[in-house]
Amino acid sequence: VYRALMGISEAFYIPAALALITDFHPGGTQARAVGIHQTGIYAGLALGGVGGYIAETSSWRNCFTWFGAAGVIYALVLMFALKEGTRERSSASGSAAGSLGGTLGGTLGGTLGALCAQPAFWILVVYFTLPAIAGWAAKNWLPTFLADTFHLKQGPAGLSATGYIQLASFGGVLLGGAMADTWMRVNNRGRIYTSAIGTLLLVPALLGLGFAPSLTAAVFFMILFGLGWGLFDCNNMPILCQIVAPEHRATGYGFMNMVSIGVGALATVGLGWMRDHGIQLSMAFALSALLALLAAALVLRIKPRITAVSTSPATAPSTALPR
Repeated sequence: VYRALMGISEAFYIPAALALITDFHPGGTQARAVGIHQTGIYAGLALGGVGGYIAETSSWRNCFTWFGAAGVIYALVLMFALKEGTRERSSASGSAAGSLGGTLGGTLGGTLGALCAQPAFWILVVYFTLPAIAGWAAKNWLPTFLADTFHLKQGPAGLSATGYIQLASFGGVLLGGAMADTWMRVNNRGRIYTSAIGTLLLVPALLGLGFAPSLTAAVFFMILFGLGWGLFDCNNMPILCQIVAPEHRATGYGFMNMVSIGVGALATVGLGWMRDHGIQLSMAFALSALLALLAAALVLRIKPRITAVSTSPATAPSTALPR
């Protein structure tokens, strides 16, 4: 029950946080701002690997108590310090937002109807989900895979599985954000291309990780995976901003998150079933690589309908224009 409540709290946070960030960064800093936010998530996940050592040296309950207390304290800080961003660009974008269903934003049904009426949104939902299968496989089964393959103890296996990938993802989102925003200055599909490159990097990373001959090789492919994941992760919301009206972004990302996590949960159970029946986890990584390759081809079919022309949040509100 408490784990389910934790999931609800996470689902409340992510869509609202990213939509809020894009309100403050409508132009040429959008992907970088989202990327900087994601570094906090990766830092937390990397530190989560310390949980294995805490469990070995004291009690596994201390992991939840200490990290949970930090989260409660920070929530209080946010309640008093966080401010709502303005949405001036909605009025500046007039006809474009209206053509994307902006006038329907007052109701949940209207918002969902506007989102579901756009083929590009459904493409993005599938694109967001396919690489997430690999992400959930790495998050939930990589410690077990490393422990079994290279005969590691719980602490080193947990820290290796989270540490290398999350630290590389930390660098990947910073690089991907800067790369996407710079590319957007010359091409309206810059964020799409950057995200596709990141997804393509997952393919050799997953194949290499599944069949790594040594722990050193596995570390290299974990770093490659994290770099590719960072390029992918920091551009999902900015791509969504190019195809839906501002008032639909949190709902759109929340829907994407719901589908992705639902499929990831099923994949996690499926991997456990495969392991119980003697199927090597390396085969699961190979299948995930194939899905990542499909995703990279899929995202290139998205055609942006909104482009932000301002280069920084300090400039005048960006104007959304039909492509």
